[in-house]
Amino acid sequence: MSVLLGYGNGVFTNQMTYVTGTSPSSVAVGDFNRDNRLDIIVANGVGESASVYLGYPNE
Repeated sequence: MSVLLGYGNGVFTNQMTYVTGTSPSSVAVGDFNRDNRLDIIVANGVGESASVYLGYPNE
């Protein structure tokens, strides 16, 4: 999975690549752990699993 963060002015950071499980099939973005930062969950099509990526502050 590749992520490009936006600055809100049409400019993005460099691409960051993260490893997911086998056959990723869907993605959800939200504040799942209620820390006011966006998190990403990827559903993996094989093995009935999910990959979770918790957001971190832009410092």
